[in-house]
Amino acid sequence: QDTIIGAIDHKFQDCNGDGTINNDDTLAINLNYGSTHTKTRHSAARGQATDPPLAMNIPQDSASVGDTLHIPITLGDSTIQANDIYGIAFSINYDASLIDSTTFHIEFAPSWIGNNTNSLNLNHNNFDIASCDGAQVRTDHQSTSGMGQIAIAHFIIIDNIDGKRQTFESKILNLNFANVLLIGLNGEKIPVDPISDSLVIYQLSTETEPIQPTSPNIQLHPNPTRDQVTITSPTAAIQEIQILNLHGQTISKTLINKRNKIKLQLANLSSGMYFIKVRTTTDLSIQRLIIR
Repeated sequence: QDTIIGAIDHKFQDCNGDGTINNDDTLAINLNYGSTHTKTRHSAARGQATDPPLAMNIPQDSASVGDTLHIPITLGDSTIQANDIYGIAFSINYDASLIDSTTFHIEFAPSWIGNNTNSLNLNHNNFDIASCDGAQVRTDHQSTSGMGQIAIAHFIIIDNIDGKRQTFESKILNLNFANVLLIGLNGEKIPVDPISDSLVIYQLSTETEPIQPTSPNIQLHPNPTRDQVTITSPTAAIQEIQILNLHGQTISKTLINKRNKIKLQLANLSSGMYFIKVRTTTDLSIQRLIIR
């Protein structure tokens, strides 16, 4: 076969002209990245909940300024496996006001899609537009099927949000997939369901009580939930509960008369992800809440 789908000649993949398509050809791609004109992106096959998920799995609900985070990226899960895969490409859009844009990169560690001997990987951080591109494609002319982790996104939270040091600050960090393309052996597009993720970034201050991210002393049950959630604090009395949306806006605030257990009604909230900020007599906890 001399052409790729779309009538593109294979010779254009041999970027350095040595007669072999391999990792050496990615050097020219990186050196000239973004320099093309009249560029057209391949549109992804539109996915839905019944298609294999491409997901960012943030392992915590909150993080502090200055933290280094490592976010697993998975394709397929125990319910919906990704079948007959030959390559994947995607972008991750991030918030440069919360992330040090020079530190963001995507690492394709050996996985069920491929390893160092049978695949080519690409990572390119477009830090000026706060977006990082990643791609992995097999080179052995054999598709593969599977599920689980395929990559890791690494980045560092900036040291100071909004330039404020003496008051408590928290912001919502949203990480979103864009330009996702999943292909089979012959370049055919495979539908995929991109699932983004969020977490709270907080800044500690000597003027406020310590914050315990996902504190074991604060329990939410059930979570995920639908109409209500029970919040329990066995070791300290609850004083205040706030619910925040993914824009960091407080959508409800409840003052509690020093109780260790409270049932919160959620029937007026639409389905989605929220964050619950629980203030007790000793600390402050921020946790993720899923409403279905």
